[in-house]
Amino acid sequence: MARLFACLLILLLGGCGMAVSEKPMFAEADAAGAPTPADGIWLIRDKADCRFDEAEPMARWPACASWAEYRDGRWFEPVGGRGPTMKPLESDILLVGGKVALMQIRYAEGIDGTGKDPVYFFMAFDNPAGDRKLKSIALWPVMCGTKIDYKTAAEERSPEPVVKKRYPGFDEKCRPASQKALRSAASASRPEPSKLLRLEWMRERQG
Repeated sequence: MARLFACLLILLLGGCGMAVSEKPMFAEADAAGAPTPADGIWLIRDKADCRFDEAEPMARWPACASWAEYRDGRWFEPVGGRGPTMKPLESDILLVGGKVALMQIRYAEGIDGTGKDPVYFFMAFDNPAGDRKLKSIALWPVMCGTKIDYKTAAEERSPEPVVKKRYPGFDEKCRPASQKALRSAASASRPEPSKLLRLEWMRERQG
């Protein structure tokens, strides 16, 4: 899970157009009716070439395997990347319901990595029907506008794709003005299926 946030921070620093806020856009009251992950071990499917026997204890999983535990409404990550000792994830995560659900993530280190100015960014996923516990989540980042590929654009000298057109309700720093703006941007930001970041429930915690 920590690796997930590290990857997202790189996106933020790259200026690729992710929605970001210095203050939370949602509070605990907004979490009413939100989907809930199943308690247990979750694996982040971010590397197609990371192959291993998932039935083995987590301590035997290779370093390329990025996993976390969800328990009692909180996420925990393995100390040293392997476990079995776990620690609470430093970044706060709040799930908000809706046809397209939102994940508000408080990144304590902030964009500059100093920890002085925490930031919030947002992921989206399709909210399955019914009230069953989630066992699979296909995430995408909420963007503040459409992008243009620098390789074919006039901005070719830019190291990253740039925002071509901002979605309604976002300023020049990709800050949303309202929850409505965020929700609309979440739907508009949906990428092709191959670019979704997949989190999968593996099993209940043993021991």
